[in-house]
Amino acid sequence: MLISKFAALAISLLLVLPLGMLGYQAADLSHSGEHWRHLLDTWLGEALLNTLLLTLLSGFGAALLGTSLAWLTVSYRFAGGRLLAWLLILPLALPPYVVAMLLTWWGDSSGTLHLWLRELGWVSHWADIRTLPVLAALFSLLFFPYIFLLARASFQRQGLQAFEAARLLGLSPFKAFFRVVLPIARPSIVAGTALVMMETLADYGASSLFSVPTLTQAIYRSWFNLGDWALAAQLAIALIGAVALVLVLVQPQQSTAAAAQTRQSAQAKPAQLALSRWLMSGFAWLVFVLSFALPLSLLLWQSLLADTGHWQGQQLFDWFTHSLSLALASAVLASLLALWLGWQQYRYPHQFSSWLPLRLLSLGYGIPGTALAVAILLTWQGLALQAGVMALVFAYLVRFMSLSVQSTQAGLAQLSPRLLEAAQLHGYRPMQQHRRITLPLLLPHLLAGALMVAIEVLKELPATLMLRPFNFDTLAIIAYQYAQDERIPEAANAALLIVVASLLGLVLVKWLEKRG
Repeated sequence: MLISKFAALAISLLLVLPLGMLGYQAADLSHSGEHWRHLLDTWLGEALLNTLLLTLLSGFGAALLGTSLAWLTVSYRFAGGRLLAWLLILPLALPPYVVAMLLTWWGDSSGTLHLWLRELGWVSHWADIRTLPVLAALFSLLFFPYIFLLARASFQRQGLQAFEAARLLGLSPFKAFFRVVLPIARPSIVAGTALVMMETLADYGASSLFSVPTLTQAIYRSWFNLGDWALAAQLAIALIGAVALVLVLVQPQQSTAAAAQTRQSAQAKPAQLALSRWLMSGFAWLVFVLSFALPLSLLLWQSLLADTGHWQGQQLFDWFTHSLSLALASAVLASLLALWLGWQQYRYPHQFSSWLPLRLLSLGYGIPGTALAVAILLTWQGLALQAGVMALVFAYLVRFMSLSVQSTQAGLAQLSPRLLEAAQLHGYRPMQQHRRITLPLLLPHLLAGALMVAIEVLKELPATLMLRPFNFDTLAIIAYQYAQDERIPEAANAALLIVVASLLGLVLVKWLEKRG
């Protein structure tokens, strides 16, 4: 027992070791002065301001969309309301850099949409869409499902009783929502907004394709163009500090989440007026079309336009195999580690060596991919190792391990100790208890966690771009590189495989959650 507890702690410390190496390298101030002056004199100030504005605007837009759609689908019946409760999570399957690629091709001043409208004589001038507000709108449309899921669950838990009580006391529907319902759901909304802001801070591909300088691009250029490890580490520390600040601001809101009610929602009521029903349905379907249906349609269109005569199917298969093997390896390792560490905490919940590893592993999801890649490169360099597939899998475990841990903990929370005690009284040995009781109950949660890790690995770009071995390309890298070269049909083939695999994973996760 003692060995297993210390082994769990050692593995957790190993996974957070790159952060220590990052801090050590960032403390080296001897050679970065000239490069710091160069960045400050050129575009670092713009990158910092863009990062701040992009994070705030994306968080606000996603909160507005996610909260409003969650309340509509929970509280009212309208055309397609139940179906939309499922469809509105599908934008999570679209990587931001894929949608940015499609948007710049279709809606740019030299894009297809402008050419069509100009031929019809409807427009003569076209605004540049490669701007920060448009990029913030793109992030809001793609990331609002984080808030939608959390806010909808909160609205369902608290029920419509509070809203109806406020209405009986004479408040209008508008005042009842903002004064009663919204404050109760605020912890969940703030938590979802924090996820959106962290995803925005971690983005590299979409901002690069939009030519909007951000802090992640500064990290990549410091490492790739300037070759200054210390400067890259210092910028990475600054980016992680921004993520930590978001988490600190969210924590007071999360501490009040336990006060939320746990009753199931009353039955949703239909909108009183036909006009209201049409407006609700139209708004929800418009958001779905803009955030998922339209990008997917454009992606399918460009994929069909690919020049198959010059397309090598073997290369596409190799890229898919690389992506799939990385996703499967990371998902399996994350699930096994999560099961082991979660079981240690389940058996010894109050011991320091049981809960500390899970707390350490929860830090990884907040680390942007570029910052994590610099940290792992420094760690591998310090250990005299060459970055390769092992470094990639290690990065994925650090980044996405918390997804598997949270899913496993949710399953263990439903495992009553009395079940195991009853099995022991009936003569079942420990291995038989696990085989017949523990694993069947935990299996849906383990599979859901593994699928979430695999989906994130398939979509991950910046860490893969910086850590991959030579001549080891994945679908995400190929899609991004072709998009940079404006070879959109070729990029669409790789991107479509990512989206299809992510969609299948999301559907399976929802099915497993319902079954669990």
